[in-house]
Amino acid sequence: MQIQYIYDTTGRKTGVIIPIDEWEDGKEMTIEGGRLSGFDPAAYRGLLRGMKDRIERELARMRAEWEHR
Repeated sequence: MQIQYIYDTTGRKTGVIIPIDEWEDGKEMTIEGGRLSGFDPAAYRGLLRGMKDRIERELARMRAEWEHR
């Protein structure tokens, strides 16, 4: 099962349904004093390193596609 969003009549997200397994896994992370505890951003440092060239190519492709419309 995946996360499901609830929308109002204008299409704006107003709620979310989270599967219990994901809820239980995420309960260790809580917001304390405006900061997320139980989350270590250093664990993700460098994750996208080396993707800059691919991102630049994809941006150029999207721009070209937009200009052709």
